[in-house]
Amino acid sequence: MSGITRNLFATFLTVSIVAGADDPTPLEVVVQQLSTNFLALQAKVENQEAEIAQLQAKNEKHVVFAAYMTQNQPANINAVVPFDAIITNVGGAYNPTTSAFTCPFDGDYFFAFNVDVSADYLELWLRKNGQNMVDADKDDTTTTHVTTSIVLTLKQGDVITVNQGDRKGHLDSGNDCTFTGFYIQ
Repeated sequence: MSGITRNLFATFLTVSIVAGADDPTPLEVVVQQLSTNFLALQAKVENQEAEIAQLQAKNEKHVVFAAYMTQNQPANINAVVPFDAIITNVGGAYNPTTSAFTCPFDGDYFFAFNVDVSADYLELWLRKNGQNMVDADKDDTTTTHVTTSIVLTLKQGDVITVNQGDRKGHLDSGNDCTFTGFYIQ
């Protein structure tokens, strides 16, 4: 019920009761009680509608993605690592064609990657707008995975990628080669 309708209803009830004798009839007492109850329920409904709107706004900021590589990749320094298969992409901020995450709104985000590499491959970078933020390397030839994670404060439109940092060896594909990220707050 709109505010105008509610006010007219309350005014009608008040006028109806005032127009009567000094002592209200039992029916007028019931009508007054119903009017009071109606207004209290209307206030509760308005509060619940406001809470629903807040929850919906909060839910709009739900951003989570995870992707993996489907094809082995030769070493190619600076090339974006092609995490081309989507596991999840809530919010649609990750593009599997470009293998880039584009920040949909300002905030803090968590990112991690894990890549299976050949014994002679050494380093990968996580970049923000082309700038190295963190690198991951392996220090020996017995380790076959390069992995790291980071929390970044981003602005809307910032782009996050994982880039190759080596000229020799290769990256092995599979669902153990992942790039993930999510919005924190």
